[in-house]
Amino acid sequence: MGPKGSLDAKVVSEKKDIQIASRLDNCGLADPCPAGEISMHIYSGVDHNDHPQICIDGAYYIAKGIKNSGRGLNIVTLNGTSRQVLKVATFDTYAKDSTTLEIFLVNIMNEEIVVIVSFDDSSKKLSDFAKSLLNDLGSSQIQNMQFRSQWYMVGMKGIQGFTKYEQLEYSKDGNWAPLIDRKFCIPTKIKGQTVKPDPLIIKNKSKKDFCDRHVEYTDFCDESHLDDGIFPAPQTNPAWENHAIFSIPIVVVAGLSHTGLQMTLETLMMQPGINPKMVVVMFDENFADAVDLVALFGFHVIRLLSSNRYSDQFAKSIDAVWDLSFFAKETKKPDKVIVLEEDLILAVDFLSYMGQLLSTLEADDTVAAVSAWNVNGYTGLSSDPTLVIRTDGFPGLGFMLKRSFYEKHLRGHMETCCINRSWLGWTLPTANSTDILVPDVSRVFRLPPDGSGGNDALLEELFRRERVTNSEPSPVLGSVHLLVNKKYDALIEKLVQSARVITSSQLDGCSRETGSQLVGLFPPASRSAFLVYYGSETELRRLCRCFGLFSAPDQPPKGLYKEVLRFSFNNNQVLLVSSQSVFAQARSDPSVQVN
Repeated sequence: MGPKGSLDAKVVSEKKDIQIASRLDNCGLADPCPAGEISMHIYSGVDHNDHPQICIDGAYYIAKGIKNSGRGLNIVTLNGTSRQVLKVATFDTYAKDSTTLEIFLVNIMNEEIVVIVSFDDSSKKLSDFAKSLLNDLGSSQIQNMQFRSQWYMVGMKGIQGFTKYEQLEYSKDGNWAPLIDRKFCIPTKIKGQTVKPDPLIIKNKSKKDFCDRHVEYTDFCDESHLDDGIFPAPQTNPAWENHAIFSIPIVVVAGLSHTGLQMTLETLMMQPGINPKMVVVMFDENFADAVDLVALFGFHVIRLLSSNRYSDQFAKSIDAVWDLSFFAKETKKPDKVIVLEEDLILAVDFLSYMGQLLSTLEADDTVAAVSAWNVNGYTGLSSDPTLVIRTDGFPGLGFMLKRSFYEKHLRGHMETCCINRSWLGWTLPTANSTDILVPDVSRVFRLPPDGSGGNDALLEELFRRERVTNSEPSPVLGSVHLLVNKKYDALIEKLVQSARVITSSQLDGCSRETGSQLVGLFPPASRSAFLVYYGSETELRRLCRCFGLFSAPDQPPKGLYKEVLRFSFNNNQVLLVSSQSVFAQARSDPSVQVN
């Protein structure tokens, strides 16, 4: 037995409550239908900004402005003999399960004609049982439905075989599936055809063709993933529709790793609301495979003249991205750009994180960029996905950069200021213009580099130690308004004033290996702020080793803001404050505990 139950009037309109949006003779057909046939117009919508339409016998029952129409499956049922429309319904099988749809389909009476058109996406939560019921109504293709397919069917309860009034179109290369726009006449009783439903599911022919040519993409082209679709993740939060973050150009500066580029592009495509037209991938002209890979995702591609160093490619990309003509078609002259370095995996909320900090970046002249990576974001030291801090060092990897900062400090100087990899440190101005917003929990993960070299100890510290990357889908950042220049300084001053002081001598003998002794000093249940003063860089280095923060030979501590290093430890806030810092004077007597 199928499901039984009542139907929500918000989902289904019956007889007296049915609305007609407009009338059109013969549903737009040039000539009237023959006697015993009914005129119809089925329109699936070009994309999610359009609207589905169903016209029956000269009246539009599914159209813009009708309450029972929208995303998912739009359905009209009618009595073929009397031509009377019985029910009009829409079922959002993208956001909601199929239970209500199943109840609706089970309760259709024998010989009722069923007219269905999909809109936007209707596949995500379309159950196997619902597909079976649609199959019983005459569909031979519903089992092949996939993300953002366009589909229509005119079937009938009790049909013997399968209807010939059916069409299924697939999304290709991340674009919307071809539009369905059909006008035709149907008989008042539909005869089925003796055809067997096609069990073959072809989800991504372009990917199959790519994988036939490129055997080096082993996991991406594994048989279990071969039919995976490549689509931009839809934005399901209405508050984020048309957000300015989706109009900011994104440049991916590819390296030479096939797997690294593939994973960056895949996780970029998973960002809710991503606009593929705002993404460009730049790569060395000798990395020709990238052209075919990027084409699968529908992003722009630019080949750069070959260079011996990635840092040269990076500099060329930053210089070129601001004035690309194809971005001008989508937005005004960009005043910001999002940069993704090679071999990154993006957290699911990468763009959401950037979007929440966009207004702060615009409002504060002392902030140069928003970073998605915390150099001190190791396991045990990074726990609050809602926390953002300011630093006066540039961590690189994934970031949103102001054009004004680029024009003033970087244009024409990339080969001098920024010849090192960003995580090695850039030679940037220090006068109140280079502060960076950094998450407590990183929004990008850098795949560990292959090989070894003179910086092997540094690479080990940066990329091979266990790190935390956010996995929560949409955390709301806390107290974003306090990140603006003077407000943030006031926040740090308040934390210094109220924090519990731990003296440096209490941490004597502490090292990364013996860090467990810290649990007693910083109990996780307290969720407090703690303060440790240091007198020199040598002492700060010792404290960094003690807590397990970044510490590498010939490299200074990283992540400081005005000589304060702020981080999470055991769900507490910890501040390492220089005795020479402007914030050191916030306490009249540093030895006094504040409870």
